[in-house]
Amino acid sequence: MRSNWWYLPSLLLVLAILGGCTPKAAPPIATPGTTAISATPKAAAPAITLEDAAWDEVVKASKKENKVVLYSFTWVGDVGVALADAFSKRWGITVEIINAPGAGIVERVKTEQRAKMYTSDLVEFSGSYSASLLKEGYFVSAVTELPALREDVWIVNPKTDAAGNILAHSFQIQTPWVNTKLVKPGEEPTSWADLLDPRWRGKILMYDPRTTSSADTGVHGLLKYKVVPADYFQKLAAQVVIPPGVGIWAPWQALIRGEGPILSWGTDGSGQTFQEQGAPIKPILTREGVIGNSTPIQMLKNAPHPNAGRVFLNFIFTAQGQEILGRFRKNIPNRKDVPNYSMFAGLTLPRIAQFTQEDRDEQDENFRLGVAAKLFGLR
Repeated sequence: MRSNWWYLPSLLLVLAILGGCTPKAAPPIATPGTTAISATPKAAAPAITLEDAAWDEVVKASKKENKVVLYSFTWVGDVGVALADAFSKRWGITVEIINAPGAGIVERVKTEQRAKMYTSDLVEFSGSYSASLLKEGYFVSAVTELPALREDVWIVNPKTDAAGNILAHSFQIQTPWVNTKLVKPGEEPTSWADLLDPRWRGKILMYDPRTTSSADTGVHGLLKYKVVPADYFQKLAAQVVIPPGVGIWAPWQALIRGEGPILSWGTDGSGQTFQEQGAPIKPILTREGVIGNSTPIQMLKNAPHPNAGRVFLNFIFTAQGQEILGRFRKNIPNRKDVPNYSMFAGLTLPRIAQFTQEDRDEQDENFRLGVAAKLFGLR
């Protein structure tokens, strides 16, 4: 019998053509109430970085500690309550905010650290006080651990020192404020030099430089950046009156009550809050510029709740934490994704200084030496 091997190639060609004409399977049809299942594989989840894994461990440990204690100078009243409530709802961790004047917080921290009886995890107060504690080694840096600080949303880097021990949680501007019932339009000072006008002699309210560093903030900025001559503050001393009381609130309350027409330098957030409550006050944007400043927050060495403290610190720099601070403190925001509640929203403000850590160190040394107090004849 003859072999038929010769037709095999033709047969294989026909089968290949028929196979190519076979219709493709129809995609699954979604019936009402169901979802079609696609055969396309899902994109792989992003790899977990070492930073993410380490932060997960911090969060787990924070739940066991279940508490954060903070010494604060500026988070008084509603803002402190709002921050604590929002954080507790998000993480289920209790927050205790203990308010005290800046000088009192410094002494309390030093006493606890030296006695090894630790209470607080964080401190929040002025930069000059922060510099004082930084020099004595009472802070630890958490900057590399905080996820919020790795986000590409920052206008100014929150770090105020190279190691990240001190982080600025909000920014303020300092400028003169007036009582609008006592200072009429056309009579308002328009420059720092106008505060020396004889009509204001013995009438300008000022912070007591012996009890708060706010006066040294103004003195440092105006002198270092040569906004005023060297003898300016000796002349201003004849213009000012210091109302009784400790800290920054006494001169604000005196201004609101009409006990003086001008507050030599006040911060935007505090002033706007009082203004919205009905106080007859307004800021003066001096033509030389306004003084830039910031309020920092730090992790303390030997914190009793180190992990919960880090989670709370990170929360302060998230969009939610920054929004709460902006809403209550009325500061110009430092995140691009946070609303601007400031009365200066949309304005381009010339700034005398955006305080660097060098500025902070110099200001702290001035406060320690009583520079402002001496310039005003109080020491």
